[in-house]
Amino acid sequence: MRIIWKQLRAGERELHIVALVLSPNSAIQAQWVARAKELFHLDGHESVVATDPATPGILSSLTYQSVTQPRHGSDDLNARARA
Repeated sequence: MRIIWKQLRAGERELHIVALVLSPNSAIQAQWVARAKELFHLDGHESVVATDPATPGILSSLTYQSVTQPRHGSDDLNARARA
């Protein structure tokens, strides 16, 4: 984080940071989201912190289950499992 602030203070404006946080449950997931919003002072840009694996953000806070569950309504579940 210090490197980022150092770059910003030096006038660097083209930074691309992506983070994935995997949590064991939705309570921990929500804590990560809350802390990210506090830490990064998003002020109206809260949508960059995502909790849906289908729409990732700069920081994506997901539960283990959200990345391992089969998609609902998928007819080809067995084929996907084999793949």
